[in-house]
Amino acid sequence: MIHIARKFKEIVKIGKGAKILQHSKAAEAATKLGGIFHIEHDLSYTTGEEKAAQRRLRLKPLLNEFYRFIGEIKHPIGKLRVAINYALNQKERVY
Repeated sequence: MIHIARKFKEIVKIGKGAKILQHSKAAEAATKLGGIFHIEHDLSYTTGEEKAAQRRLRLKPLLNEFYRFIGEIKHPIGKLRVAINYALNQKERVY
């Protein structure tokens, strides 16, 4: 997930200072991923099974929302297209 988030954050960072990028699809995707990381950080578990169960319960709905969001972006170009394609290619690994 960190590598996926990095791709979107790089887009926003490139345009830092450009007001349009503060409200861009890349910025919104990065914000959604930030919420996922925040919840992941707060998970409490003692076994791998507990961790997997909590991820399914708490993170899967947010991951579904993230993937729905990027899937609805029409005709992405440039670095945004690269970031979306990378995220989609990694989807099976993050679930």
